[in-house]
Amino acid sequence: MRKLFTSILSVSALSIAFGQELSLNAPTHLEAKVNSNQFDEQVAAYDAFWEGKDPNKRGSGFKQMQRWQQLWKYEVKEDGTLPTAQELAASWNELLSIQNNNRFTNTNDSNWTPLGPFTHSNQGSWSSGQGRVNVTLIDPNNPDKIYIGAPDGGLWVSPDHGQSWDALTEYLPSLGVSGIAVDYNNSNIIYISTGDEDASDSYGIGVYKSTDGGATWNPTGTTITGGNSVMGEIYIHPSNSNILWVVSSEGLFKTTDAGASWTKTQEGRVKEIRLKPNNPDIIYLVQQVGNAINLLKSTDGGNNFSNMQVLANSGRTAIDVTAANPEYIYVLVSNSNDSFKQLMRSADSGATFEVRNSTTDIYDGSQQAWFDLALVASDTDPEMIFTGTLNVWKSTNGGTSFTRGAVWSDPNAVNYTHADIHDLKFFNDKLYVGSDGGIYVSDDNGATFSDKTKNGLNIGQFYRIDVAPETSSRIVGGLQDNGGYAFVDNNWINFYGADGMDAAINPTNSNMYYGFIQFGGQMHRFNAGNPSGNGSLAANGPEQGNWVTPLEYGSTNVLYAGYSRLYRSTGGAFSVASSTTFSPMLDHIRVDPTNDKRILVANSNTVRLAEGQDEYPLEFTTLPSPGVWGGPITSVEFNQNTPTTLYVTSASRVFKSTDSGATWENITRNLPAAQTKYVIAHQKNSPNNTLYIATRNAVWYTNDDLTEWILFNTNLPHSRVTDLEINTVEGHVVISTYGRGVWRSPVTETSLSVEEVSGNDNSALIYPNPVSSGKAKLSMLIEEPAEVTVHSIDGKLVKQQSLKRIDNQTDLDFSGLSKGTYVITIKSEKHLIRKKVLVK
Repeated sequence: MRKLFTSILSVSALSIAFGQELSLNAPTHLEAKVNSNQFDEQVAAYDAFWEGKDPNKRGSGFKQMQRWQQLWKYEVKEDGTLPTAQELAASWNELLSIQNNNRFTNTNDSNWTPLGPFTHSNQGSWSSGQGRVNVTLIDPNNPDKIYIGAPDGGLWVSPDHGQSWDALTEYLPSLGVSGIAVDYNNSNIIYISTGDEDASDSYGIGVYKSTDGGATWNPTGTTITGGNSVMGEIYIHPSNSNILWVVSSEGLFKTTDAGASWTKTQEGRVKEIRLKPNNPDIIYLVQQVGNAINLLKSTDGGNNFSNMQVLANSGRTAIDVTAANPEYIYVLVSNSNDSFKQLMRSADSGATFEVRNSTTDIYDGSQQAWFDLALVASDTDPEMIFTGTLNVWKSTNGGTSFTRGAVWSDPNAVNYTHADIHDLKFFNDKLYVGSDGGIYVSDDNGATFSDKTKNGLNIGQFYRIDVAPETSSRIVGGLQDNGGYAFVDNNWINFYGADGMDAAINPTNSNMYYGFIQFGGQMHRFNAGNPSGNGSLAANGPEQGNWVTPLEYGSTNVLYAGYSRLYRSTGGAFSVASSTTFSPMLDHIRVDPTNDKRILVANSNTVRLAEGQDEYPLEFTTLPSPGVWGGPITSVEFNQNTPTTLYVTSASRVFKSTDSGATWENITRNLPAAQTKYVIAHQKNSPNNTLYIATRNAVWYTNDDLTEWILFNTNLPHSRVTDLEINTVEGHVVISTYGRGVWRSPVTETSLSVEEVSGNDNSALIYPNPVSSGKAKLSMLIEEPAEVTVHSIDGKLVKQQSLKRIDNQTDLDFSGLSKGTYVITIKSEKHLIRKKVLVK
């Protein structure tokens, strides 16, 4: 609770900490190239840049722009711009206020718990990883304590050198972290710079400070005045910890009072800073001005700077220094198109520079240095340096020659690190790598690496998920740059690489998991019952779809995919399923639960329905709009009990139709205007038609008995929700997030119905129901110990059993209970089930 309370204070303090509104308009590289704050114009400019180029080349930078576009396209305001950082922070503040003041909430209902991935096994991915790490730091007073910052997953700490992890910033207004500093005089004092400096996955709200080891946080006096509000590296003066510097897209900021106030000492877009090892008054800075790089030097602690060298026609540039030779400065320079240009070195503290290498392409052909670029020099050997873009490269002679470590597509190599290197650091003679896959540590100068991510670092960036009908212990989803993940009986398996996108589980055989890569280019299959059935179904999809191409099962064995047409598969190649063509291509598909040929689809601002047809291809009819949808369509849904009732969400509104889309009712009600409405789902067999909706940072529900939406957010941290599914058999709501993995909560108790089951029907989980003899049986197999609890409808615990295992004939004891309705919960390591039982 202390974390939550402090966060509210932090957000409300934003109006004081920031003189003007903060804005996040585009990735740093794009904002520098496009003179517009209009989202569509920025996208159009980038599309024009890619005309005639190969977007499929690894390291081209094309994917990173597509990720950004997908992430923000539903957040565009009516004026065509994206929300400012202050607006987004205020929106999160509103949610916290609602939750803390019990407005529109029922805290007894929701109870979110994380499902991970905390760890995973690789069974088919060529680039296995778990989530992006932007920055790494070791506690200066404890070599076993590791801090990492994620682009939209917050600050994490490991007290045991990567054997376990804890999240420290659950409720901050921004979960992007690109810089970390720990006070060497007091390790309880921690500073973080906010926002995603490399790809703008999250917005920046300045520097935050904790004085109690990360338990609570408060904003410092950082002031940024517009543009792309992201901050980066933070450095503490080595002999006066009240002095700090932080770089940002707005310039270099300095504080002399431990963050109480900050002064901008250098204008411009500043990405890198280093202090001379034996003299902290000498500071080196990298400043980008258009297509030129200024290498700057200060001799008065960063108050004033002069140019050491101007690098014309250059892009992102990294620098580093070494305590082994304080006069050395290494400079890794990109071309203006972000390909490799040269490695330079100064041996006289920046008075002169020499080119050490301009011929070895240590970027591996990459042109995305704006997204991933890192350089580090050994603290003990001044000639040993490491660089990173796609892969990690090593030089032992000051950069005149290099050798490459493992290739990003060889996850079985002992020195494997996932592609896209964002951070390289030496601490205590150990090399730390932060990449799109996580954090990797080498004790032997890069000969081998150990993956510390797989010990509990829950920072997966999911696009979409699907949940098996019979259990929420079977889930499939796609992650940013980490491929497809299958959750099989509570174990995560990475079964293909690239960017994992939409995914589906066969409703008639939950061993069969499917997932797309980007643009629907390939569909991969994972067979949990027979690994020999794994692999790609085809070299390519039927055509190129959207970045996130929709994939959806009906109630039978028909799998649908949406491109410029609807396609279907029954386990093999796709065939055309619609005579209607769609422009732009389809974004969303939903299938009638009672009829696999009655289908809702949506693209942009149009909703269509196919019905009353017995044969393929299907003809779709455009449904009338309610006047204005309120932004692009974000999801479509059928009422699972009465499929003539439809639901549609747009970026700003929620609609319901009871006549198959002929007319619409606006049911947005009390949902916050600033929270984009992403996904709506109807709970099958709920007695009062319970609906759940995922907005940008929250989950809500409503039903026929309510006139407003109820916040359903207990224990859910600040995270960007990307998908929502309901498992009605076990009674769970499951969501995916872009930065904090997958989460699960029991459904609201008011949505549970009593399933009437005869005394000999062992096809149900609990039988008989109602219970008249004080005894019932549980029909399922749980091989591990389980706790069975029974609560009265008002939440009082009335029965409790501990069982070593559960089989199809396990007795349940309801004796001594008065007549009425009860909620039974079965909980084990691998299962969590809630059901209503009527005692007569």
